[in-house]
Amino acid sequence: MQLKKFVKSLESSLSNRGRFNYLACFFNFFGFLVGYSFFSPLTVIPLFVKHLSENTFWVGLISAISSIGFFLPQLIAASWIQGMPFKRQYFFFVGIIERLPILLMALSIFLFGQNNPLILLVVTTIIFGVHTLAMGCNSPAYFDIVSKIVPTTVRGRMYGLAGALGGLFSILGAELARLYIKSFVFPFNFSLCFATGFSVLLLTLIPMFFIYEPPSPSNQTTGLRQYLEETWIVFRTDHNFRTFICSQVCISAFSVIVSFFTAYGRDEIGGSTSSLARLNTVFAMGATVGNPFWGYVADKRGIRYMLLICVGLTIVATLLVMQITSISFLYIPCMLISFATCCFDIQSFNFTLEFANTDKMPTYTALRASVIAPFRSMLLLISGLFIDWIGYRIVFAFCLILLFIAGLLLWQVKDPRYATG
Repeated sequence: MQLKKFVKSLESSLSNRGRFNYLACFFNFFGFLVGYSFFSPLTVIPLFVKHLSENTFWVGLISAISSIGFFLPQLIAASWIQGMPFKRQYFFFVGIIERLPILLMALSIFLFGQNNPLILLVVTTIIFGVHTLAMGCNSPAYFDIVSKIVPTTVRGRMYGLAGALGGLFSILGAELARLYIKSFVFPFNFSLCFATGFSVLLLTLIPMFFIYEPPSPSNQTTGLRQYLEETWIVFRTDHNFRTFICSQVCISAFSVIVSFFTAYGRDEIGGSTSSLARLNTVFAMGATVGNPFWGYVADKRGIRYMLLICVGLTIVATLLVMQITSISFLYIPCMLISFATCCFDIQSFNFTLEFANTDKMPTYTALRASVIAPFRSMLLLISGLFIDWIGYRIVFAFCLILLFIAGLLLWQVKDPRYATG
């Protein structure tokens, strides 16, 4: 009954073109979740890296390069993208470039995994960095397209429903990845994971090439210097958005906890490869429940309210992690963290869209990303070094302080959806 009501409300909100656009975005996000379940940066990649080296520094390095690769180029890309009346072709072809490194990862693991672990670690760092760099260059275009073709009133539910369905299939994907890791010898097992993930990501990108995209209001190209000046004006004058960005900087502590979660289970608790691979399934289960829930909360109560809840959940989950000594109990905070992850990842971007006018959409999304990039990357890199020196628990305790500050800053943010001026 509830599903019928949802479908009717969706049909009333969308035209025929709108329905196809909605389904294309839906399918793209669904495929992203399923594809990533085979080589999750939260579980599979840290497990793969720890298989090659006991040094936690490599986990931090790959996470840091991936973070800066995703966030830092967005401001430069946005200065060029903003001048395009249509972003569809750019998004599609950069999306192809974004996916090719995953195929190269599968081939590199197969070729170098047996005899050259150091070479493979360097290659993994570079290739995954290229993947996230292309993703960062494409992100402003993606969110500009979504802001134009998916109405705000159904955007949260689209990500929620696609997240739920993607989560269900991600559980199957995560279990299949675990079966690969358990049943096949290294490095063929991890090579299969990356190859399967690449196939899913490529297939679900195709519908985005056929969407109907209305032209953007402004199609005049802005020089990079002028664009940076305009971006600085936005940061300086929009106090509410600046406070939100500062909260996002502190929420970078969440990426540290997530990035080192699997390594913690291996080093501190002594979990086996098979039991740690199951964390991938638990993350997928949390996303399955979390995506529709947060989508509903986003549409009904606003994203600020939701982010505050997730900060609190992460603090509780981190405190639990620091006390746990058995791998069986590690699945509990893993579920809480995965429940929060789908909120922090996609809904933080959605919240950014609500601060901006349509013609400034790429500027706002890129500004957020560019401010976060250096801090998050350095935090991940330094955390990897400090974990080898002073241990996981002290680093996690510092992350708790940052998360508490993030909550205080979010409390001061006025939700632009309800702000009157």
